[in-house]
Amino acid sequence: MKKIFPALFFILLVLSSATSHAAIYYFSNSGDDSNNGISPVYPFNSVKKINDIIQKMKPGDIILLERGSVFYGQINISSSGNNNSPLIIGAYGNGKNPIISGSVPVSDWSLYKGNIYSSNVNGIVKNLLVNEDQMTLARYPNSGYLTIDRPVKDPKKGFSDNYLKQYDGYWKGSNVRIRTINWAYEYSDVQDFKKSTLTFKTPTLYPVQSGWGYYLDNNLYELDTLKEWYFAKNKNESGVVYFNPPAGSGIDKINVQASIFDYGIYSYKAVSNVILRDIEIRNQSISGIYFPVSSFNLKIENCSFKNILQIGISIPNKSNNTLIENCRFDNINGKAIYLSGINNSIISGNIFRNSGMIPGYGTTGDAYPMTAVYIFGNSNTVRENYIDNVGHDGINCLGTGNIVEKNIIKNCLLYLNDGGAIKCYGEYSKNSTWKNNFIFNVKGNYDNTNSRLIVALGIYLDEFSNNNSIENNTIVKSGYSGIGINNGYNNVVKYNICYNNPVGINFYQNTHGKNNWIFKNIISGKENEQSAIDIKFLGGDNLPGKFDSNYYFTPGINNPARVTYDNVESEFNYEEWKDFIRSDAHSKQYSGNENKFSKLFTNMSDDSMTVVLNSGFSHKDKNLNNVIGSVILKPWSSEILFVNSDLSKFPDLVSAGGPLNFGNIQE
Repeated sequence: MKKIFPALFFILLVLSSATSHAAIYYFSNSGDDSNNGISPVYPFNSVKKINDIIQKMKPGDIILLERGSVFYGQINISSSGNNNSPLIIGAYGNGKNPIISGSVPVSDWSLYKGNIYSSNVNGIVKNLLVNEDQMTLARYPNSGYLTIDRPVKDPKKGFSDNYLKQYDGYWKGSNVRIRTINWAYEYSDVQDFKKSTLTFKTPTLYPVQSGWGYYLDNNLYELDTLKEWYFAKNKNESGVVYFNPPAGSGIDKINVQASIFDYGIYSYKAVSNVILRDIEIRNQSISGIYFPVSSFNLKIENCSFKNILQIGISIPNKSNNTLIENCRFDNINGKAIYLSGINNSIISGNIFRNSGMIPGYGTTGDAYPMTAVYIFGNSNTVRENYIDNVGHDGINCLGTGNIVEKNIIKNCLLYLNDGGAIKCYGEYSKNSTWKNNFIFNVKGNYDNTNSRLIVALGIYLDEFSNNNSIENNTIVKSGYSGIGINNGYNNVVKYNICYNNPVGINFYQNTHGKNNWIFKNIISGKENEQSAIDIKFLGGDNLPGKFDSNYYFTPGINNPARVTYDNVESEFNYEEWKDFIRSDAHSKQYSGNENKFSKLFTNMSDDSMTVVLNSGFSHKDKNLNNVIGSVILKPWSSEILFVNSDLSKFPDLVSAGGPLNFGNIQE
């Protein structure tokens, strides 16, 4: 029996987290459920035993999983700790953090036909992975999309496409995955297929539209391409996987994993004072962690979530005082974090990569199916997270009194449109502060729609958002605008830098849009035809608010503002703009050659930074005063300097904080 004595870890853990009478239970792949499990010398072994123990746990009790072990199945939490003695599930030993796997290995393959192999699996397979890469459920067409000809009478229940010439019933039981609206893909089982018409088993949230794109999958007859798979269910919760494996390796030499468990850690009752730490949760078919009933004082620390079909962490009901800190989320098809009805909670120091990056997967029937972080509640903080590669919004934060600060967000809206790197919506989104965030490359995507309009914003206060403060953020290269307010009111936008966006700040004006205050922002175009301000009146005649002490740099155009009223677009020079907006007297506008070339310097760290300037160029600040030698950047700040020649061939200078501490997580 393997013997491990992590004395220091054990002492610190007991002193900091447990009471003197706490029980500690050890689990290892080398253990046995007939052991007593109360020492690392004689650990337990199975997830079944973990669930048996959890039912009997008392406040302060601890379950420790051995690092390097893999536990297949779903852990069901049914006990709580208290304020002084939380219930803990953690890790012991050396090496990689222990894994709770929603998948099981698949082996014993038999040749079915051609390059297709089959294997029996004890469970319902909902995803298939090879070496942690998600395979493709047998798909038609193999790439690209088909186009909807016309919806059925109820456009949420089906559509016709004359391109579908297969016999009646051919697509019954398959999946149809559709872009139904600018900001969502949805999917449903096919209830029936007759005469080129598909009907859905589950209606879509948004009506399907003629000319929009879709594809079909989950059909054995379409298993005709490498890396495709299909699962045929038997009557007894098992079935057969059919797989066309990747080229280059024999089927018995690759690591094939079949996801058969919906959740990694699940709570079927209200729990409180639970700590989950130092665990890797991967390959679940719905959520890594799912607490559908109210939870309080929940901590999730130093965990990682990988290759989950829908959601990394899902807490969809009332919850208070939740902490999600120093975790890592990789390849979550839907939302990495989904928190609704949550208050006084913190999401801090996490890394998110590749959230919502497979169109048509993730969640369905909601307005945010491919988002990194969705949080709806009051008095929450989202800070110092790193987010990269997202299908839709980076952070969607709704509610009152929330703080979103010091987050670094790159490459959002890669597959959907009409959203933002940081976004909120509704009159309940108020009295919040978003500050010191850095946002880069919010792209926007209108593929499979009838539109050719990009609506991609760095920071987006959507309809009726009010009394929020947007301050000292840096937004670079959005598909449409750096900051946008849609019919919002009483918001303050100050000290922000919007750089190299088609529009610096935009407004969609309707009856509620008014009394916003926009001051001391720097809006700098880098390319020709980039405007500082864009206002579209969709109804009503309210001005968006008061402007003052801003800097507008618009190389290539003399008119910094663009206004559309009754579908008539007008461009205003600075004097005309001041008359129109009835404010902005102390701002400055530059459109000449002096601001033709510029460079953005950023400091995304907690320390000040001195930048030594290239002596081969002359540099000027926002007031076009000469800057010689160096420039000092305060923590979490940026500065634009204007130069006398093109610096595009020189790399951007970026400073960021040190790597996050992931304890015993090993790549």
